[in-house]
Amino acid sequence: MTDLFPPIRDRAIAYIRTYTPILIGSILAYLLAHFTIAAAVLAQAQVVFGPSVKDILAAAATAAVIALYYWGARQLGKRWPKAEKWLLGSSAVPTYTAKHTA
Repeated sequence: MTDLFPPIRDRAIAYIRTYTPILIGSILAYLLAHFTIAAAVLAQAQVVFGPSVKDILAAAATAAVIALYYWGARQLGKRWPKAEKWLLGSSAVPTYTAKHTA
């Protein structure tokens, strides 16, 4: 059964390293969309195309900010491992083993 599921510690690390960038990236995207020039662009998109395009652009921007945050944290972690720990919630990288079938 241990081949099917990674140890609890590795699952916890994986969740932390996944959801920390999602949370922080979403907050950053929200701030960018409401307090920068991006807010004006999104507002103009709503006027020109309607609310659905605004929502699509906001979702795409949020995904881009999350991905950029995660990539930046990993790059900083290569140079300064403690930075990765603070930015991703853990410097430990989860390990997974492949299930061998006969």
